[in-house]
Amino acid sequence: MNVRVSSELVREMEELIRKKRFKSKKQAVEDALRILIAREKVRETDSLIEEIRKGTEGKPGLTEKLLKDREEEDVHSCGP
Repeated sequence: MNVRVSSELVREMEELIRKKRFKSKKQAVEDALRILIAREKVRETDSLIEEIRKGTEGKPGLTEKLLKDREEEDVHSCGP
């Protein structure tokens, strides 16, 4: 893969290499791509969570549902 980047990015990357943050430009670019991909996966997950949240508004939460079911179970088990 060949990529052209601005001279400013090259300078900043070389400075990080000089400071021993990365061993090479290749390592710096690979780390940057990993971070980018991870960030995009988080965004996708956040988007799915938001869709689910919107689709369940107005419905009881899981905790509320479990407590209600437990109360009903207790009422039935303490019967006559």
